[in-house]
Amino acid sequence: MSINGLSVAQQRAALRRLVVIFGELNTIVELAEHGSPDLHEHAVVARDLLGTLVTEVARPGGDRSCTAGAALRR
Repeated sequence: MSINGLSVAQQRAALRRLVVIFGELNTIVELAEHGSPDLHEHAVVARDLLGTLVTEVARPGGDRSCTAGAALRR
């Protein structure tokens, strides 16, 4: 089965990216609890990763590689 024209491999790549984004959101919550100055940086990373993924999946006939920004460098 295809989701919005994504192959199974592309769906898996998108899911991996969603897991990374979810991890970033968890980090944001933890940082917010402690008033950390790193909060803004993690929020920007999560927003940008999610924005890129949504754009790739939503664009009909566009790049569906779901690989841009897949891994965070810490």
